[in-house]
Amino acid sequence: MATNRSAMTSVAETHRAVNGNLRTFNPYRGACGFYPPDVVGRRRDLTDGQKRLYERLVRRAGDNGACFPSFKLLAFDLGKSERQVKSDMAALERYPLITHVRYGRRLANSYQFLWHPIFDSRDVQPTALHPDGEVQDTSGDVQSTALGDVQSTAHEFSHKNSVHGIESSSAIEMELTVPDPLTAEFVDDDPSPQRETQNPVHECLLAFVSASGISMPRGKVPDQEIAGILQGISATEADLVNFLKAYSERWNAAPVTWKHVLSSLQHWASDPKTLDTIRSLATLRMAAEQDEREKLEIERVWSTPTSPEAAITMAEQSRGRAISDMLRRQLCRVGEPVSPAEVSARAQSWRRCRECGDSGSVGNPIDRTLRFCECYAGIEARYRDGADWPERRTAEVHSDARSLLAEAMEDLRLMFSADAMRLSEIFDDGERLEIYPRPEDVRLKTISQSDVARALDRVRWKRTVSIAGEGMRRGVMAESNVIPLDTARAATA
Repeated sequence: MATNRSAMTSVAETHRAVNGNLRTFNPYRGACGFYPPDVVGRRRDLTDGQKRLYERLVRRAGDNGACFPSFKLLAFDLGKSERQVKSDMAALERYPLITHVRYGRRLANSYQFLWHPIFDSRDVQPTALHPDGEVQDTSGDVQSTALGDVQSTAHEFSHKNSVHGIESSSAIEMELTVPDPLTAEFVDDDPSPQRETQNPVHECLLAFVSASGISMPRGKVPDQEIAGILQGISATEADLVNFLKAYSERWNAAPVTWKHVLSSLQHWASDPKTLDTIRSLATLRMAAEQDEREKLEIERVWSTPTSPEAAITMAEQSRGRAISDMLRRQLCRVGEPVSPAEVSARAQSWRRCRECGDSGSVGNPIDRTLRFCECYAGIEARYRDGADWPERRTAEVHSDARSLLAEAMEDLRLMFSADAMRLSEIFDDGERLEIYPRPEDVRLKTISQSDVARALDRVRWKRTVSIAGEGMRRGVMAESNVIPLDTARAATA
């Protein structure tokens, strides 16, 4: 145990910079001598989600000391949303337990692990005590003498170091600048302008070498020359990525020097077909970006609450037809802001009432059965006309013979006769009904004996009907006593 503790202390001293800055290290237990997620898991100033994310990153790194998962993949592994994963990742960077290196706008981040002072604690347990039960004897890999005599346990990474151009013999001595945790901002797959890479072409070339699995070509990386070529033909990083993909598919052997890559790029850039392709792709990209902006603007307006009148107008324009009148009244009566999307959804789910047909009332005033329906249309009609509207309407219809007969004709769909009846003079004594239409209605014979007979049958009256002709005046049509309706009712009573 003493030997393992001494070994871990020596490894910790190796990962600490002389000036106090943090350095990366390999969290693989065979390399560092303990299981870092166990130490992180005992911290009370980290949430369970942040601890789970750290362990997932360590597992994905394996013995490589770094990993390249996307936020979507991490969210799937942890059963969380991408937003929560990004928040937890930012917390781990601020701690700081991890850092990331970007290789381009469209490429995934490379996450690397930082040696934190918590790993110097006596709570760090060697691999022999890890729950997996795997016993690792690190005393044979690390000699606890002086700092300069420490032998690297990460010799298996020498190939990866040569690929990335790392001169050190140990992968764990690679130094990264860690941002100030008080001012650092988390950068996801779509970096903000403040953290934009200074030389994206250089990082794109390094990512190409890493993804291709080839050794680093000899010579200086011609990032400036390539950037000038891209600028000369108005190409983008995406065009460079497409070239590198095609370049790696057609070579017979991997390039030994960067000059071969530069020469192939120059030949590609001078091809007229390349210029036509770049112009076409640029036009398509601009059109796609414009369409995306318009789509986002439409979605924003469509989902933003506004006045009911404006929301109804936009919903009707989108649907191509008007919404229900009762739904319109309800929205305008409530007056609360509503989005066009909600109006459209409610209009689509609105179902016409089978009982009242969205008129809001059932029954009729002739039979004194008029009442409000129990549906939404009835509720709106109650707000619009008042709770006592059925009683008032019934009383209005039964106020005199003219109103009652006109309502009966309208109920029988005799609309012209109903209108003429409302404009006529009527006298009723309980046995005889005299009707004096207007002269134009007499000429047009708008009111006929048959229409009046049907109306009398509808109201269950028995009368002798007389319809005055043109030029007749009251009292001329019959010699019998003709008295107004109110007087006749009083005499009958």
